[in-house]
Amino acid sequence: GKNEAALTELGIKRISIPKKGKKTQKRQTHERQRWFRRLQAWRAGGEGTISILKRKYGLGRSLLRGHRGVSIWVGFGILTYNLRRLAAMN
Repeated sequence: GKNEAALTELGIKRISIPKKGKKTQKRQTHERQRWFRRLQAWRAGGEGTISILKRKYGLGRSLLRGHRGVSIWVGFGILTYNLRRLAAMN
């Protein structure tokens, strides 16, 4: 609830954070909307890609913290992936 409220205040119109536990009928209807389900699938795909990069290229636990740290860590994973693909082309 707090995260959704904070994101709404920032002007984000569509927020796809599933509620845990017992859901009201209104919340169930909200989470069944097509856009909500599509954002959940997109999120799962992104998290899956990060997980694959982590395992494939040995990117263990990061000491970097917060949003900036995660951005750097994911950036290293993507850079490693792209460099390996370029090297395989030659």
